Amino acid sequence: MRTLRVTILATTAAALIAAVVARWQFPDTLILLPSRAPVRAPLELDPFAPPTSGVATTVAAMVPEPEPQPVLSAGEFVARMGDAVSQDEFGNYRVEVSTPGFPSREYLVSSLPIYYPHESMLAMPNQIQGCPLGGYYMEQGALGSLLILSRGTARIFHYRCEFDATDSGYVLHRLSENAPLAPSLNRLLSKGV
Repeated sequence: MRTLRVTILATTAAALIAAVVARWQFPDTLILLPSRAPVRAPLELDPFAPPTSGVATTVAAMVPEPEPQPVLSAGEFVARMGDAVSQDEFGNYRVEVSTPGFPSREYLVSSLPIYYPHESMLAMPNQIQGCPLGGYYMEQGALGSLLILSRGTARIFHYRCEFDATDSGYVLHRLSENAPLAPSLNRLLSKGV
């Protein structure tokens, strides 16, 4: 019985302390926060208009409105991703796979065509034949390299795409080098792209 009383007293004390702390952290007074809605500056000053705060008008005039982003359909997005793949003078394929907002630049270079899967391929995974790398797919037997340029340094990872019969899937095998891709990689490094 004594243990039950101690437990009830401890629980009650903890609840009261929590209530006091909560009351201390959230005072009763209201704090008005500035509105997030943009305030537009008038085109012409009207001498008969009621006075307004010059600071709000000046700040609103300095803050640019965000540009509307075009909305892409899934088909347009896949087409744009596919159009990003190009073939260089050495016969190799390349595409930039950099992540927006990060300072590094990343490129996927392949000896065979690179493709971006469309909706019907994603709906039926058995249609996707190749190894995924950077959101794109390389065909079976392709030699691929991922070039990462960051802060004046370059890192290159070499792979070969192969079909693994035991797992019934495509696997990237890491290689120490990909000689057929060297001219394309050197061109990207020399351009400092």
